[in-house]
Amino acid sequence: MLPSKIQQQFEGWEVDLDPENFNLLSLLKFRQSKGDFSFKKSVEHTLISKFVSYVEGSADEKWRKAASLLNETESRSSKQRGNREEVGQFVDATT
Repeated sequence: MLPSKIQQQFEGWEVDLDPENFNLLSLLKFRQSKGDFSFKKSVEHTLISKFVSYVEGSADEKWRKAASLLNETESRSSKQRGNREEVGQFVDATT
């Protein structure tokens, strides 16, 4: 179960996000739409990582598959470059 603070930060995710388009960019855009988006790379990276792990372990089948695929994709791409770099580029572009 997600800590209550993270639950609040991702409130409405099942409605606003799409399992067919569940990726880092869609999660960052979702987080940015929230009033508590921190604009801090490490904070957002940690929140999203915890959230994706939660979805992969406890949501329904379509969301578990989407989260698993996202983790696999991000794992492969992180070998080429760090996820923090991608989060950082997004955060820098929105500030």
